[in-house]
Amino acid sequence: MKYVIYLTSLLFITACGAKQDNGPQQQAQSDGKTEPVKRLDPASSPLYPAQKEAQATNFEVDLLNEETFRLSNQQGKVVLMNIWATWCAPCREETADLVDLYEKYKDEGFVTLGVSVDEQGESVVRPFIEKYDVTYPMYIDTDRTVMDKYGDLFNTIS
Repeated sequence: MKYVIYLTSLLFITACGAKQDNGPQQQAQSDGKTEPVKRLDPASSPLYPAQKEAQATNFEVDLLNEETFRLSNQQGKVVLMNIWATWCAPCREETADLVDLYEKYKDEGFVTLGVSVDEQGESVVRPFIEKYDVTYPMYIDTDRTVMDKYGDLFNTIS
């Protein structure tokens, strides 16, 4: 079984982390030459193509709407996992676009899963969902079910 997950947490790390521009990045090519890594935004992290294909790690969580989400049940779909927090300004800014994307493509096999890392849990996440009219499935990862499987991304923020 193969699953496709797009993690927007990499954008989160860049957006919420300390900004530092180390100049143009270089990437080695198969012929030994290097070329700059393209960036979506000059202030964003460089994009690195996958070096090998890997299967996404399965997990099962109980969503805020009391349904169960199993990654293994998403076979054949595109899953965008957005790891975010209410205190992250760029996360708040991207929410409307994520809702629009989910609403536009959900009937075509596109799944957005919000994974909040807010330690305060529902007391801050539910008001956020209401304020921003979030319609995609949401999970609060206070027990680290997702973070333990996909890495502690937030300890890498400096």
